[in-house]
This record gives sequence, C-alpha cells and structure tokens, in this order.
Amino acid sequence: MITFAFSTDDRGLEIFPTREAAIAYCEGIDVEDGLWVFWDENGIGLSVEFTVPNERGRFSVVSGKYHLKPFPESISLLEFSDSIGYVEGRGLFNTPEDVISYLQGIK
Repeated sequence: MITFAFSTDDRGLEIFPTREAAIAYCEGIDVEDGLWVFWDENGIGLSVEFTVPNERGRFSVVSGKYHLKPFPESISLLEFSDSIGYVEGRGLFNTPEDVISYLQGIK
C-alpha cells in the first residue's frame, strides 16, 4: 500500500511502500508541526491521529506515536500536485509528472 508524504519545508514528495514505512521516516514532532502531509495509494488524503503524544521538554523532545487514517474530505494529491517541487524517486516515481500520470490512470 503506497503512501505519499509531502514535506512542506522543501516541497519534496516522498513515496513509501507502506504506511508503516512513512510513519517510521516522518518523526511525530515534525508531523505535529505540520511539516508532513500524507496521501494513500489512490491520492486520497490521510489524517494523522496520535496515540502517544509528543513530549517537548526544556532541553529535549520525544516523538510520540501516530497512525494514518483515511481523510477523503481533504485535497487529493492530484489536486495538490502543482505544489510538488521534486519527487524522491522510488521505482516508477521519479518526477512530479510520473506521479500525476499514475494518479490520472487510476481515476
């Protein structure tokens, strides 16, 4: 189950083979701060639900635990695709155009 993750700080789209891989890569602290936006293999938005909150101490931070769940009311990845600056290539997806072609093919 492919998961797309968009980094809002550098406009890069990362493609992960599973939701678990995306969660392992995208730290909870950064997710809570809005630095990542997620979509499923069909380009449908995913929302974040924390099961263990992040901890922010005076001198340290500890990422909490979260999972991703469908959020079809959000903007689709296809609608959002103009915002993609680059794609971190994984397999068939090496450019924004590759992602757009894939999403148009599953509509």
